[in-house]
Amino acid sequence: MISLANSWLRFRAAMVAVFTALVCSLPALAQTLSAEKQQEVDALTKQIAANGSDYSLYAKRGFIYLHGRINDAAEDDFDKALNLNPKWQKGYIFRAEYFLGKGLPADAVGQMNEAEKIAPLKPSMIAWRGTMYAQMKNYRAAIDEFSKALVLDPRDYKTYTSRAFADFDLNGPSASVQRDLESSLAINPDYEVSRKFLEEIKRQLALRGSIK
Repeated sequence: MISLANSWLRFRAAMVAVFTALVCSLPALAQTLSAEKQQEVDALTKQIAANGSDYSLYAKRGFIYLHGRINDAAEDDFDKALNLNPKWQKGYIFRAEYFLGKGLPADAVGQMNEAEKIAPLKPSMIAWRGTMYAQMKNYRAAIDEFSKALVLDPRDYKTYTSRAFADFDLNGPSASVQRDLESSLAINPDYEVSRKFLEEIKRQLALRGSIK
């Protein structure tokens, strides 16, 4: 028998990493600034000194800080950028990543909600918000978010798996969990997370049937 709790934790961590990559549009997140990035920061700092009313300069520098995991500096720059341009949607999304990195998913959800007030979120961002709710153990809200994302992008096999895990945590093994995993595998038959989870769900449902 596999440990579904451990599987969900690993899966959730992987999904957070995937959605973070989508937010940042970068292959990986470093821990410090490279010499090249530091030069970019220095150049932006000089531009800010000359034109401190340009929100995009703070945004660009904050993005570099976020990529380098210099989180406090990133948050400060995003705050300044949003003060100058409250309609900058990505600023709220970047701040959501900052709060998520600090282990504050409720605050991250709040930032995503602010972003959604400006313009509709992409399906991947809605699903990302679902993982935030899952971290808060608000599985019903997580399911709702994953369902919204799937309406917009019904070919996202990982979101079916996300919804299956949240459904399992809320309701236990069920036909709806099985259906989501089967939908995931119908799109990507090689997705091992869904395959292993489906095997375990079928085993548990069969066991429940034999007990009855």
